[in-house]
Amino acid sequence: MKKVVYFTVLILLFYGCTSMTDICNSWKGSHISSLIRAWGPPTETTSDGGDGKIYIWAYSGNTGYQIPGKISKSWDGDITYTAPQNITYKKYVQMYVDKNGIIYYWRYKGYL
Repeated sequence: MKKVVYFTVLILLFYGCTSMTDICNSWKGSHISSLIRAWGPPTETTSDGGDGKIYIWAYSGNTGYQIPGKISKSWDGDITYTAPQNITYKKYVQMYVDKNGIIYYWRYKGYL
């Protein structure tokens, strides 16, 4: 379910006029249960420092790019090889929810 929502958001970002700001702003004032039904369960929850909670959705993936491998020769003739490495990313969406379950603030951090 998370992957379906994730790809839907990506499609909206790439092909529509919708930005992550627009998507997150559209949830302000909504009940958290509606968001959970749409996005799936959060990765984690924590306190907002008051009576509310912060619901966090964390995503990670591969950019499709690689850092090439490298062959090195040391001064004493030893040859070492570093394998190619995939370039990955992480992103987080945090929804701040009051004691009545209403989303009042959000934060987004990450790739895209």
